[in-house]
Amino acid sequence: MGLYRLPNSLLAAGFKVFVLSPVGASVLSSSAVQGYRLLSFLKPGRKFIDTTKRDLDKAIDYFKIDFIIPGDELAVALMQRVYRLDGETFPNRHLLRDSLGETVTDGITYSKVYINRVVEKLNINMPKKFKLNELNAVNFPVVLKKAVGHGGDGVLICANEKELKNGLKNRNFCKPSIIKKLARELLGRNTTWLLDADETFIEEFLPGTGAVTTGVAFDGEIKAIFTCKKVEINDTGHAIRVKHIEAQEAEASTRKLLGELKFTGLFDIDFIFDNNKYYFIELNPRPSPISSIGHFFGVDLCKALAGLDPRCNKTLDIVELYDTFKPS
Repeated sequence: MGLYRLPNSLLAAGFKVFVLSPVGASVLSSSAVQGYRLLSFLKPGRKFIDTTKRDLDKAIDYFKIDFIIPGDELAVALMQRVYRLDGETFPNRHLLRDSLGETVTDGITYSKVYINRVVEKLNINMPKKFKLNELNAVNFPVVLKKAVGHGGDGVLICANEKELKNGLKNRNFCKPSIIKKLARELLGRNTTWLLDADETFIEEFLPGTGAVTTGVAFDGEIKAIFTCKKVEINDTGHAIRVKHIEAQEAEASTRKLLGELKFTGLFDIDFIFDNNKYYFIELNPRPSPISSIGHFFGVDLCKALAGLDPRCNKTLDIVELYDTFKPS
């Protein structure tokens, strides 16, 4: 549902909106979508990659695409893989670089482990990490994460040592899904361009308030940015009600990180506000439900993406995210 309202915001900013997606994707129901092509459905494997690559190339040529917005982490992984491993045979390779920036060359935005290393190098606050040989020093609860996840997949909160050991023993602690299978085929275990998707790490659990900083950047330069506090979340931890807040510390950390990565595109970063500090949780290198509501808060990300002035009149402080998913 995260992309449902994005086409409306893109259309209002002057874009023509075309979609390449599987059958039944919610974004296809948007009245702002002016054309679409459906992905061929195949089981995971090399044939899936080749067919999807061909579908992408045909869609780019047919709709005369100038910029690609990946809808989820799997789309990011596909674009990075095609550029890095199949670029010589992909006619529209330059468009992948223009749409993702320098991160397209190595796939780094897909790995939490790599991003955490960059965050640490930049001295940005983040939860303490524990090594497997430091379990005696762990204060519970803790969070067990996989290096690669999708939509909250691959995250386990452990209340005690028994739960942690069970999670470490069962490396497949996240539910099996077609997304995981496809991601494994896209990422591979032995590629040098991306860390192993099965790598697991442990971090301290922070009980503070969740916040999301979202925006748009070109080669690391942020063109528009704003931050929301999570007022209400659902059982899966996703925000369903957010409030616009001033968060200079979080936004300064965001500028520092994306500048280092030379990131291009729409993004959001999850933070936890705890003990009067913002702690980096993770980077999502694609749009989220919050990406299309900035105009309520006076910052239109889609206008910024079009190279226009993103400033507009602020009309709301709090937005019910699921209300924004109603058809226009």
